[in-house]
Amino acid sequence: AWGIEARLLTHHPMQGQLKQVRRLQRQDLRDNEQRPGLRPEVLQSVFSAAWFAEGGPPLNLGGRPSLHFRPFYYWIPLLALYSGGRANELAQLYLDDIDDACEVPSICIQITRDDQMDEDGQCGTRDDQSLKTRNARREVPIHPRLIELGLLEYVTALRAAGRDRLFEELRFDDRRGYAKDVVKWFNERFLGGQLGLARDGTQTLHSLRHNFTTALRDPTPNSRIKRQLLGHERGDHLADQRYRDEVSR
Repeated sequence: AWGIEARLLTHHPMQGQLKQVRRLQRQDLRDNEQRPGLRPEVLQSVFSAAWFAEGGPPLNLGGRPSLHFRPFYYWIPLLALYSGGRANELAQLYLDDIDDACEVPSICIQITRDDQMDEDGQCGTRDDQSLKTRNARREVPIHPRLIELGLLEYVTALRAAGRDRLFEELRFDDRRGYAKDVVKWFNERFLGGQLGLARDGTQTLHSLRHNFTTALRDPTPNSRIKRQLLGHERGDHLADQRYRDEVSR
């Protein structure tokens, strides 16, 4: 892909081949087994990392925070587990996407805003924000555990420092948005390198979204509320998809 972008290649010699191999490897698995949530023992290993245990960056031998630590190491796995957000949805959040001024603080996963109306009354979008589908626009209540861990205080501190984005340490990539470094770190360096998990595509950052889905414990698996929280199409029928309002906070 890099070679094509750099005009060193005219075609992708492996286009589609890796997906075909993985499809064959998984053809005997049920849909919910193809990329399941992380197993309890793996979750325990992930959230036993030093920065989760200590509530912040690990300290070096001199007692100072490690220079190699990045805030997203701490917050994005927690946000993925407690909000079900996709990697890029979380990595691209701006501070004004965090609505903490109401009774139920929420994360607004969106790309359009009223203050971006152009002269013709059409909503514009930020060039560095994107969503998988139009159904992905949603508000997700901030879980009490995230509030307990200090997410809202962290947001307030960033605003006071004049920041705009929740994770300004992340660089934008034209193909992967802000998620490129997040996924590479979590999947390869953390799960694969530090925890020694097999890199077969079944245990990834996206698995935490499956953990969130399972933990909802909704008696009606395809309910509108669950679909709304996950950013899926809101109903099975056209009338339900088009004419029913979103469930409010």
